[in-house]
Amino acid sequence: MNNIKKAFVIIFLSILDGCSIQPRILEDIQLVTSFGYDYAGKDKIKATINMPITPVVENAPPGNQVLTAIGHTSKNIRQILQSRSPKPLYIGRTTVVLYSKTLAEHGILSLINTLQRDPELGRDLTLAVVDGKVEPLLSFHYPWAEVTTKYMEQLLEQNELQNIPKTNIHDFLFRYYGKGADPFMPLLKKKGNEIKIKGMALFKGDRYVGYIPYRKSFIMKLLFENFKSGIYEFKLKKENHVAIENLASKVDYDVQYRGNQPHITINVNLQGKISEFQSTELIGNQLIKSVEKQADRTITREAKNLVHTFQDLNVDPLGLGHKVNNVTPHFNFSRWNKAYADVPIDINVKIKVVQSGITE
Repeated sequence: MNNIKKAFVIIFLSILDGCSIQPRILEDIQLVTSFGYDYAGKDKIKATINMPITPVVENAPPGNQVLTAIGHTSKNIRQILQSRSPKPLYIGRTTVVLYSKTLAEHGILSLINTLQRDPELGRDLTLAVVDGKVEPLLSFHYPWAEVTTKYMEQLLEQNELQNIPKTNIHDFLFRYYGKGADPFMPLLKKKGNEIKIKGMALFKGDRYVGYIPYRKSFIMKLLFENFKSGIYEFKLKKENHVAIENLASKVDYDVQYRGNQPHITINVNLQGKISEFQSTELIGNQLIKSVEKQADRTITREAKNLVHTFQDLNVDPLGLGHKVNNVTPHFNFSRWNKAYADVPIDINVKIKVVQSGITE
């Protein structure tokens, strides 16, 4: 090996050594699995961290420990919390970060950017807004799970598969820094001894401006992404209700110009099965056609109302501006932002019942 190759190998090994990940022994550190922030007055925030605790007594279930502190920045607060922890705090296992609605109304970009720049944290970190305060939500011991973070993880994960649009820190920042789309995240609320998803929190920039309720989150998911799960219930006639299980839904967007104004059509196709029918009437072809027709009308109406809500709040969680930009040469985002509230948006929903799902 000549001198040049030797020098290259030495430099390469030095770089690897300098970038190596330092091993951590679990017994010597304190894992933080979830944390959140409350508004604590002008320029101040209150942080609450949740940590799983291994029981000292044999065969005892694991528990939670929380610490709180108030400061001006998240890094300073972490230092304060570190002074009260018997072991070094490690946030690399954090999966959920929460923000109180009051804090989110003031803007949370600086707090999210801090997470983005932290090399210990993963890119699939889940963010959520809390209707109320974060501290009591993270401090409570819930009967649903021994560890609070695991409870929240499972709650959000199974709902993202069925009822609410998928999102994480990467999606939030992409929509914030990109053009033609606005961020959103789940809205949680502590109710008694449980946590429930109240709906989807809507943002303009990094500020919370409103939300849509949980029931409408399924409609938002239909308009936002393709998926295979979830239940939608509607009234067929009189007092009869029908529950349709989504077997496969697909959404696509068509942008056409009429003069100088874009006209957007959102097409939703859903294949499903009747999983429950609140009637003694036998399910036959005629009834299935009636279910399909009524489902088309009901979902179309609710989807149009939802889109009008987005336009009234001047938020674009569906990313319509981005989609119009993709088909428009020399697109002007400033002009789009002014026109968005009045852009004509049509919605076509086609439901196809392929199985009854119940005894015929």
